Amino acid sequence: MVPGATAGGGGESSADGQPFDELQLMEAEEGVRMHLGQLKKDEATVQEARKALEKEKSMYVRELRRVQHEDRSRFSRRPVMNGRYLLLSLLGRGGFSEVWKAFDLREYCEVRCLRGGGREREEGGG
Repeated sequence: MVPGATAGGGGESSADGQPFDELQLMEAEEGVRMHLGQLKKDEATVQEARKALEKEKSMYVRELRRVQHEDRSRFSRRPVMNGRYLLLSLLGRGGFSEVWKAFDLREYCEVRCLRGGGREREEGGG
């Protein structure tokens, strides 16, 4: 039933008691369709925003974990290794080793240092 119509016996009527004509019914239906279309667009926008926020949340959680691992590392004071490599930030860890972003004080460039597990090595790049 269309809003404002009565559920009486004969035909449908408007709020003022006058019967709806076909044009008014078509206008009301079109209004409902337009409103429904807008609601669907709004829902799609909300879903896109939700996905973006979930992705951002995931990135923040990942960074928080990385910082926690960095703080718990035995190299958290960021020492200069071998008198050459200044540790800057933890890139990742796994097993018995950690990969740190470091600065080579001799070559003046960023490098990656693999620390732990008994073997330590340095890789250029960055």
